[in-house]
Amino acid sequence: SDAYTSSKCIAYAFVWHLNAALLSMWWADGIKFGCTACGRCCVRRVPSASAPLAEKEIRGMAAALRMPTSRFRANYTEPAESVGSAARRLKVDAESGRCSLLSPDGKCSVHSARPAACRTYPFWPENVSSPYEWAREAVLCEGIDSPWARTSGESQKPQAAKDVPSVEVETELLLEELRVAGVLAQENWTHMKASEHLSALREAGMAELELDSWPSQRKAL
Repeated sequence: SDAYTSSKCIAYAFVWHLNAALLSMWWADGIKFGCTACGRCCVRRVPSASAPLAEKEIRGMAAALRMPTSRFRANYTEPAESVGSAARRLKVDAESGRCSLLSPDGKCSVHSARPAACRTYPFWPENVSSPYEWAREAVLCEGIDSPWARTSGESQKPQAAKDVPSVEVETELLLEELRVAGVLAQENWTHMKASEHLSALREAGMAELELDSWPSQRKAL
């Protein structure tokens, strides 16, 4: 039910805020990021962690390729038994690790219908746990503009990385936690639907879980 789902989301929100306080939220002033569609995260990084896919996500990607859902499920997804007996993830090439949905030019063939795992990246808890981890992820993702990942004398990356405010970072982090926990698949939510639900929860009173003030930033070596 919506009430049960709301209580689960609020519980996760509380846990996330607690963890955020412990992590000292070094990104309190936002983070610079702008997707360049380079496709690097589509090789091993995101596809292998895309389970569990929601049924609506599978149907949406199938529609984007104009093919029957059953055919798409068989050709472009694979079982992820470590997550759940019925869980599916994006299929990857066993040798190259490339997502099966990558076109020959390295672009996503279903970008407009890509699943939540692709949309929350790179705002995953392990990537923003510290400036060091964010800089390390920047080695893979050219869309991340991190001063800690630049070599001596190098200015910001050539693409126009935008300032992502902390509230958006927090929302993506929370959505990723809910996705990994299986809530999106269980409720059959797309990234957009889950975002709308969280926004409704905030307006309905989740604001009381927000921190009164940002904790002091943790020093990074």
